[in-house]
Amino acid sequence: MPKMLDKGWGLPGLLLAMLFIGLGGGGFRAITVPFITDQYKGVKHQLRILKTGEQVMIDHQLTVQYIYSLYYW
Repeated sequence: MPKMLDKGWGLPGLLLAMLFIGLGGGGFRAITVPFITDQYKGVKHQLRILKTGEQVMIDHQLTVQYIYSLYYW
């Protein structure tokens, strides 16, 4: 708003906006992975047979670890 810039509120307004964006973005980023892993409802161990005939063991703990690794890498 030109009136606010003329009164000298340009830099303080910018710093305030950057503070709010940082707090909002940081708060959201901090809860994203726990929310994703909380939504993952897998059984402890499950055996699946792929189309190629390969047998694969699915482990809940390793899947949660994989989700965290993808996010933080």
